[in-house]
Amino acid sequence: TLDGKTAAPTGESRWISGLDARRKVHELRTLVDAVAIGFRTARADDPELTVRHVEGPQPLRIVVDPFAELDAESKLVRTAPDIPLLLMVLDHADPVRVTRLRDLGVQIETVKPADQGRRMHLLDGWRALRRRGVRRIMVEGGGGLIAQLLGWDCIDQSLAFVAPKMIGGQFSPTPVGGEGRPFMAEAWRFDEMYWYACGDDLGVFLLGHAVG
Repeated sequence: TLDGKTAAPTGESRWISGLDARRKVHELRTLVDAVAIGFRTARADDPELTVRHVEGPQPLRIVVDPFAELDAESKLVRTAPDIPLLLMVLDHADPVRVTRLRDLGVQIETVKPADQGRRMHLLDGWRALRRRGVRRIMVEGGGGLIAQLLGWDCIDQSLAFVAPKMIGGQFSPTPVGGEGRPFMAEAWRFDEMYWYACGDDLGVFLLGHAVG
């Protein structure tokens, strides 16, 4: 939204952007090797992460799920035998849950922890994806995952669709979560910025590794 929210305080987000912007997202999915989201987004939205509205190849679907908590009844897992799904989990995630998800057709990539065993070393995770031949990854949320990837210097482009709406709310989620940067001088900055009209929405495209 114009006031920087990605959902209402209730978590409801369908739909902030218009059909043209949503169609553009599906076009972009056909141009990348993988589409990635965090576990909380997967749990809240129960998405399929499939290509719709346009014709094109289906990318690998990735969920960053440190403790292998993705619900076996989620759309992502239920479609895993037909549409590839990869979970990135910590190397000490519950082996029972990991085995169950594997048995349901989910691919697993284990990643070492970054601190006290709670957070994933996402730079190592991204390197592991590269070894799998996954080069272009579109991260669709949520804010916590995007903040961590910015911190690991794993983002080199950003596209945001801004809708002519305001939702407000102190606890409404925003595109970048986490602890944030303590000072404006340390804000993540991109090299170039472009914008264009996309139906009723404004597309803002940022290029160059985010430095901060």
